[in-house]
Amino acid sequence: MDKIIKKTIYGNITFPKNDYIASKCDEHKWYHGKNCHTGNIIGRINSMIQPNSNIIDVGAFVGTFSVPLLEEGHASFMFESCNDFYQILKENTSKYSKASRINKAVGNKNTRVGVSLQNMNFGGTHIVRGDDVEMITLDSFFKDINRVDFIKIDVESYEYYVLQGAIEIIKKFKPIILWENLTPTFKDNSLDKILGAKDNCFSLLKELGYNKHEDLSNNILSYV
Repeated sequence: MDKIIKKTIYGNITFPKNDYIASKCDEHKWYHGKNCHTGNIIGRINSMIQPNSNIIDVGAFVGTFSVPLLEEGHASFMFESCNDFYQILKENTSKYSKASRINKAVGNKNTRVGVSLQNMNFGGTHIVRGDDVEMITLDSFFKDINRVDFIKIDVESYEYYVLQGAIEIIKKFKPIILWENLTPTFKDNSLDKILGAKDNCFSLLKELGYNKHEDLSNNILSYV
């Protein structure tokens, strides 16, 4: 995969060449930070979580969400299913002692899935039926963890399945959850993405005691 290095407010960051997100980042702006089309999502999250929090980043891409939080001293467990992005993720987060990178997909069962790479908007890459990468549940992966403060889920309409596979840690720790709320536009050998619809996520979160929600530019911030 061709790459490009961008100078950002967090130093030099590597992106896939010609990616949409890369075009939004420079030394004055950051895709998930101030002065960007998503609003100051990072600032809002930092105002809600405690110092030295444990963060789970599902759909980490190349670190565009986790890098600002790692800079603040939080620990981030970053899951990325696409191996090309995972290699760049390792490069971008290698200097952080609290960065954990996991080359796996996340869902509601332990199995194997394929990965569909979306050219240009690489952030739209999503899982499909196939045998490219292992898929795990957060409950199985973090069965011995003693703290989860925040979960971010950006998996192209597969959010509901990720929540299903994280019910036990959500019940136990009641983390703040940021999840993407977008309608999928791709047509390929995808899994049943319709269950990732907003209403299903809201219903499940309500069952788990989440009654507060904020709309943050195509993302929903949910908490108790």
